[in-house]
Amino acid sequence: MRAFEFIAAAPLAGAVLGYILFVVVLAFVLTLHRRRERAFANTAMTSPSVYVPGKVRTVQSPYFDTYVVASGSTVNSGGVTKMFGNVQGVGGVGPNITNMQQAFQLSGGESFLLSSFRVVPVGCALADVDTFMINNTVRLIIGAGNFYYCDAPAEFWAGGAGAYGGTSAAATNGIPDPRAIVPFDVDPILLTDGVNFRAEIVGTSFVASANFTLRVYLDGQKTQPAQ
Repeated sequence: MRAFEFIAAAPLAGAVLGYILFVVVLAFVLTLHRRRERAFANTAMTSPSVYVPGKVRTVQSPYFDTYVVASGSTVNSGGVTKMFGNVQGVGGVGPNITNMQQAFQLSGGESFLLSSFRVVPVGCALADVDTFMINNTVRLIIGAGNFYYCDAPAEFWAGGAGAYGGTSAAATNGIPDPRAIVPFDVDPILLTDGVNFRAEIVGTSFVASANFTLRVYLDGQKTQPAQ
């Protein structure tokens, strides 16, 4: 009789055990799902690419500044030229020269994830570009001191832009291809408002044989207060 009772109860015990196992697995799956949802929400709140209507927006656009020297004038006079001190709309500086709204700093509430540093000669004579590259280095300095995050001769900071082809004699810095740059993918640099930064051309001056125009780009992602 007892053997019969045991055999009869076995299916019931198996069903109960199966149900308990099902409940445990379901609870584990639901917990894991909730954790992933929370992780995704946290990522969305901290990601520099997030768009929050009425609060912040992200713009895929560089900061840039332009150094212009007329033909027959001296390039890098004095041996050091500071860039990103121009301010758009001040002293006749147009939007083709810079998009900086404050000298050597981001505007209030802005941040910038710097992903590449680019040096682009525009419409320059080849001899002038060669002389510039041979005799000068270009640095990116961040902070109140003189610590530089980037320091190399100009040709190292490939422009990935510029006129190319046809009969143009204008020289550029590397191949005019947006992929032909030096990226900071592994360790991008975060700039915030209130932190000073500048680019410096350091080296030996020379006289330009033609009009000399040099643009320096801080390429990356801007996060701004929504307008």
